[in-house]
Amino acid sequence: MHGWRGRIGIMIPAGNCTMEPEAYMIAPRGVSFHFAPMAGEKRGLDVEGLTSQNEHIPECVNELKRCKLNLIVYGCTSCLLYTSD
Repeated sequence: MHGWRGRIGIMIPAGNCTMEPEAYMIAPRGVSFHFAPMAGEKRGLDVEGLTSQNEHIPECVNELKRCKLNLIVYGCTSCLLYTSD
């Protein structure tokens, strides 16, 4: 059974095509991954694009909570959780 050891939810930027396959390559036996894309209105790795995707975090969390997870991860290594003046 998948996820008997642990169930991990990962929020990823929409269009990220590497994190999911890489997670499965390193997954220990019995750990399952469940993904939710953060689809922002603006695309790109600039302040506007990343801030736009962050607005979808609550939706992603609600979607992932249905999977009865042990952990939810924000899987964006180029994220901006704040903006500066």
